[in-house]
Amino acid sequence: MIVHVLGTGPSLRYFLRTEKYHSDLTIGVNTIWKQYSVDCLLVMDNVERFKEYGDYGKTIIARPYIFYSLYPDWSFMPNFQKIEIDCLKDENGKMFFPLEFYGDLSNLDHAFKFPFTATSVFTACCIAYREWKAKKIIVWGCDLFSHPELSGPISINGFIIKNTIDWIFNQFKDLKIELKKRGVELRMQKYICDSMNHHYDLEHLGKCSYCDEIKR
Repeated sequence: MIVHVLGTGPSLRYFLRTEKYHSDLTIGVNTIWKQYSVDCLLVMDNVERFKEYGDYGKTIIARPYIFYSLYPDWSFMPNFQKIEIDCLKDENGKMFFPLEFYGDLSNLDHAFKFPFTATSVFTACCIAYREWKAKKIIVWGCDLFSHPELSGPISINGFIIKNTIDWIFNQFKDLKIELKKRGVELRMQKYICDSMNHHYDLEHLGKCSYCDEIKR
């Protein structure tokens, strides 16, 4: 099975233009419903965060085949399926996620827990592999360089990640390698483009010297 994982970045337009892929299974993340009606939706933020985004109303009218989230406050959604990821809880019961849990693939074949990192697309790829038995996973719209929160340094529990894009990219590299061991191909369509027209290319597990993104 081919599964397309859809982020919300600008390069999603290449998927939207390619109608031959639209009959394949799609797993989208967060506010993807603004751009495409996916088969499965993964939401990695709680309801309150979506209200802050102003996207709550748009999200609750979504009717995907399955609505995945780690937050039970989304359980009112039709076809809700709760997922688990590694986390700890403080004295008030609030979840928090230690740095060492990010990108940890020890749960890749776990019965119910899923790996995660700072981008929801990572977990969506793991869902495609484990829940849908995908043999090819194609990612669109994962544009880290233009991401409003991930294009610069981020803070995780007080620890500063300075090279966020390299950090996430290396986690995708590890995921690609682990999936390949299991007979699954992971591809990043239109790559993870930056403003200098270069890209990280998971096909070659390295950073390319030039990207023809603008020419297309």
